[in-house]
Amino acid sequence: MNLLIDNVTLRSVNRRGLRAIVAVLVGMSSASFAETVDSPHPHSLSETDYLETHYAAGWDSRYYSEGRDALDGDPIAWWSAEAAHGIWAGGIWHGFSPEQNYDELQLWAGVSHSINNIAFSLAWRHLRFPFENSFDNEIGLGLTWDDFCGVCAFTADIYYSLEAEGWFSEFGWHRDILSTDRFALSLSGILGANQGYVTDGHDGLNHAALSAELAVPLSETVSFGAHLTHNWSLERNLSAAGDAQLFDFWFGGFGLEISF
Repeated sequence: MNLLIDNVTLRSVNRRGLRAIVAVLVGMSSASFAETVDSPHPHSLSETDYLETHYAAGWDSRYYSEGRDALDGDPIAWWSAEAAHGIWAGGIWHGFSPEQNYDELQLWAGVSHSINNIAFSLAWRHLRFPFENSFDNEIGLGLTWDDFCGVCAFTADIYYSLEAEGWFSEFGWHRDILSTDRFALSLSGILGANQGYVTDGHDGLNHAALSAELAVPLSETVSFGAHLTHNWSLERNLSAAGDAQLFDFWFGGFGLEISF
């Protein structure tokens, strides 16, 4: 998952990688939740001189992970808590399926540094899957370039799974479409590639996605976010077991966030 994607849609539902982490590290736009996907993401958590905290909970109609429908059409509910001070940030994320035996816990920590309108980040994430008694650790590098060519925010990141011994990379963009005192609308897109991260999936270009996001501030500290996203599979290999969940599909989600 993209560590830097600046929209709630791709943050909250793309939790297998480090997308949400970087979004938190480099800050989020008001249209991002304040992670509708990872990412998170609410208000800015970037290089502050004071402690910032964010608490969120939401629901997504599918668990979107590396372009795949990870729960075979079933939804995922999730909650998260994040904190940042200066260049450091950390948090916890928990997701579970209301309809099947699936439970996932993530702990993460990271550091970021900005030069003008470009931010770089390094993050670590520990993942646990109690239902199958397994775990993983990931390391990710990310970059975000605000106001790229005066058109949008550009993001790029790569993350490595120590368990799978493989990489996954994503490139994304985010653009605000309409912003008022009552709501904000934005669009974002991503392009992903697999290199051994999804061990039983094909290597190479993996998926593309386009998301429309809505953010509604309810008070100075509480906000509501929602998204509608479409995923396209790329170069799907039907003979690869890991590509069975890689196909074209729609999904959506919503959530609430409290920030201090």
